[in-house]
Amino acid sequence: ELLFMEDILCNNHEYTKVKKFRWPRKSVTAWGIARQSGLPDDDDLSDKVLYDIFGLEGAIAGTVMLVARITDAFVDPTVGLLSDRTKTRFGKYRPWVLWTALLFMVFYVLAFYNRIEDKGLVALYATLSYTLLMSLYSFNNTPYASLGGVMSGDIKERTSITSIRFVAATIAHVCGGRDLPAPFG
Repeated sequence: ELLFMEDILCNNHEYTKVKKFRWPRKSVTAWGIARQSGLPDDDDLSDKVLYDIFGLEGAIAGTVMLVARITDAFVDPTVGLLSDRTKTRFGKYRPWVLWTALLFMVFYVLAFYNRIEDKGLVALYATLSYTLLMSLYSFNNTPYASLGGVMSGDIKERTSITSIRFVAATIAHVCGGRDLPAPFG
């Protein structure tokens, strides 16, 4: 049985029960992280949608993204605090990833869907929906990224997991992350 560090901390298991990850599991984890790294954070996609689909001018589209980024400056630390203080039978971080996945999907569709004609309302809708999308992305991705730190009690193992994550995310961004194939078809 593979126990995660967060299971040990939450359920009072012994540290000696932690097993090391083998390369197949590390590589699948890296692919999952790499695929996620190219989702809504890709500003090229956001620019294209705001210009072409919503019909916003460049300055307004830039303001929409600026408002979302300023909001992120407050949301990200809040998410970190909330997820670190969460105590469930599933651990600290996994519930956040699961609980926010469906909402994230809904807001991902809503953020890039436009049936409004009035340009003022379109700008307001784009600002609200994109800001909510980026906030939900933070609620999903911050705990997801924090999993590496609690997946093992061994510092070398945690460093290895995190290194693989960053290398895979960098490759995903260079290759256009959302187009990477799943590891098992």
